[in-house]
Amino acid sequence: MPRRVLTKVDIDQMLQTGTTEVRLGAGDIVTALAREYALDRGVRLVPYSSKAESGHPSPQPVTDPLATEIRSAVISALGEEPAGLDEIISRALR
Repeated sequence: MPRRVLTKVDIDQMLQTGTTEVRLGAGDIVTALAREYALDRGVRLVPYSSKAESGHPSPQPVTDPLATEIRSAVISALGEEPAGLDEIISRALR
């Protein structure tokens, strides 16, 4: 699979088509400006996960209000969603 380099222009094009989530592939590169621009506009950048490719189910999105608040704070602080964030939050709140 070819490597992609996502720029601010790519994020703009995705927004024009209504895209709100971008699943990154192995080796994909997102420029710093594109990452910040996506975050500011509510575009979720989902990091590559070999687990998702191997047939393991992805964790369900977090729906608990506290978990949602934690999730938003982590993504805001990091500028992206770390792999396995929902699963980590779920385990921490058990």
